[in-house]
Amino acid sequence: MLDDELPSGGFHSGSREEEPEGTASSGSPPSCETILVFHSAPVVRTVIREILEREGYLVRATGDLGIAVDMVRESPPDLLLIDDYVADLDGRDAALYLCQKCPSMRVLMVAGLPGDQRIEARTTDEGFMVFPKPFAPAELAALVKDILKAGQPGPGTK
Repeated sequence: MLDDELPSGGFHSGSREEEPEGTASSGSPPSCETILVFHSAPVVRTVIREILEREGYLVRATGDLGIAVDMVRESPPDLLLIDDYVADLDGRDAALYLCQKCPSMRVLMVAGLPGDQRIEARTTDEGFMVFPKPFAPAELAALVKDILKAGQPGPGTK
């Protein structure tokens, strides 16, 4: 795949609707860390965004690959939180494509099929962290904090 060629299936060229960029809530300490949530389900996107904003992260969210690409180019996130299947795309392919645009971005893939060999292989093959659904908000917040605190380079920097 060429660097500027989008994976097929997830680009909605007609619609540029984007969820508003989140900001840290006033009760949380400010954070300079940015997270891009890429998930097809608006309700799940909103819940994840709210969990992470309460922790003080700047969270941007979308369900559209074209918008995600624009977001990564405009302001590279520290972490991509992506569903294993998003916007008619395999989440792995979408994450790899986005990592081409921002090689230092870390990836946390949320997966609905625990024990799926294909998904589990991604933790070693691509360097993605995989987190099973369903999850408790505190578990997600703790894992994101650990990933960002570790400061490990993203999968595109191997």
